Amino acid sequence: MSVEYWSKQPTDNPWTLNGFQGTFAISDHSLVAEELRQYVMECFPKVERFNRIPIDDVNRVLNEVWQGPGSMSMLVQRTQDLRDARRSRSTETIKMDEVKSIDDYTDEEFAVTIKADED
Repeated sequence: MSVEYWSKQPTDNPWTLNGFQGTFAISDHSLVAEELRQYVMECFPKVERFNRIPIDDVNRVLNEVWQGPGSMSMLVQRTQDLRDARRSRSTETIKMDEVKSIDDYTDEEFAVTIKADED
């Protein structure tokens, strides 16, 4: 759903998502609304499944961004901004961020690493 859609939703009903005023204390992944899931997944781009994100981290990132009633339009915009930033990264930048595994080293790099460890 779009920023425009959420900006038109009422904020005076505390039982709706856009009217929520409080602190998230979600106890189960299945209780998280889809729009909130999308934001959380963008906060943890290397995690492949939502259920693998610890529920404490889900609550933490939601509470960090939530500003009370009317926050959904801002959250949807932030989700899109995070998604755009992730998608626009070049493969070169992504490779710089990744931690190398043993399979990523060439034989020459591996030999230099072992020699350095022996010294």
